[in-house]
Amino acid sequence: MEVARSPAVYDERARERIRARLIRYMERHKIGVPTLKDRIERADERGREFPLSTLQRFLRGSHRTMEMYVTLCTQFLDGLDEPMEPADFARALAAFLPSQEPAAQLRELSGQYDAAVLPAEAAPLTKVRYDGTVYSTVELRGGAGEACLLALEDEPDRDSSRGDAGRRFTYDGVAVAFGTDIYLLMRNSLTRRPRHYCLTQVAAESGEDETAFAGEAFERPAAGGRDTCFAVQLRKRPGGIVH
Repeated sequence: MEVARSPAVYDERARERIRARLIRYMERHKIGVPTLKDRIERADERGREFPLSTLQRFLRGSHRTMEMYVTLCTQFLDGLDEPMEPADFARALAAFLPSQEPAAQLRELSGQYDAAVLPAEAAPLTKVRYDGTVYSTVELRGGAGEACLLALEDEPDRDSSRGDAGRRFTYDGVAVAFGTDIYLLMRNSLTRRPRHYCLTQVAAESGEDETAFAGEAFERPAAGGRDTCFAVQLRKRPGGIVH
């Protein structure tokens, strides 16, 4: 005899994550709610119906949707062969590395940073020697997970020989902190190739009370390119915390 399964219980945080994943899926595939409804129903082995109005209200967050329908959404998402989103990666990494800094301390690190390459002889790094030669802007955002920050990097293409004036490279990923060390695990938003930073908090050369990091960055380019490793400094811009 088949034993009836109790539906999962989803708190508001879980519902918000599922809602965000569905919306990202719709945006990525350029579909509307009716098409999403059909795909969720086709993915259900039991062939249950998902009322269109119920899905619309769930995506708006205007009503508390029954657990059964939220489970249909979860099953659909779990069956997708989709690249993991940074926010999902942040939560998974937070669970894998539970010894990170408390969320309140991590949020203090959120904000915008100027990233500049240091000369090779800068190691060992004890102070940030900030000369204003910025190659990218890194933004750390709090609130992505209990123990991780979302990381976004924007880098203009300075290779004038390409003839692509205004072309930019963007990276997304997560940042985790252990004491005075911070690690950024990123990917190129277009090519999906990795870039990561291993940094230590240091004193700024000016002696000012500011948040600054220095260390190494590593990037693996597209097939046929050469791996790149370079010394780097990050200096926080004045301003409020980014949430």
